[in-house]
Amino acid sequence: MDKIKTLRYKKTRQQLKYIQLELEETQLIYEDCLEKFNRDFKDELMDSRDSEEPLTEVDDSHLIIDSSVDKKILNDIYKKIAIKVHPDKKTGDEDKFKELNDANNHNDYGKMLEMAENLGIVIEDNEESYLNNTKQIRCIMKSITEMQTTLAWQWVHSEDSQKDAYKSYILEQMKL
Repeated sequence: MDKIKTLRYKKTRQQLKYIQLELEETQLIYEDCLEKFNRDFKDELMDSRDSEEPLTEVDDSHLIIDSSVDKKILNDIYKKIAIKVHPDKKTGDEDKFKELNDANNHNDYGKMLEMAENLGIVIEDNEESYLNNTKQIRCIMKSITEMQTTLAWQWVHSEDSQKDAYKSYILEQMKL
């Protein structure tokens, strides 16, 4: 049974690594979609507003992964990593410390696990880490789905033959 548990923990850790890469790719595509959406709808958006700023901007809420991982666990991992990368330490690295703080501010358990692994810091695999991994995976998948269901994403990924009809639909949804 211990071998099965060990494999299960490793498997969820690998799944978490993979889904984090999916999230990173999706965020880049999402930002590109917003840029194209703003460009394609610029005239309509500007006609309805007094400002020269685009209506749609990158929404950072998709970057915050609220996985309900216990703050104590996040803080424990944070401290272990900070001991190695804090700029005041001999082995410190300011860029890694900023990356750590960003991960901590965004409750990015997966990113902090990845940093710990890259630094040779052992984070024990146990039932609690398994549950945290699965929580994080679910939350990342939710964030990916939220980005992929935005009007901007749908617009960019719609068929060219459907663009006119979809543009009318989008303008109607936006009440422009």
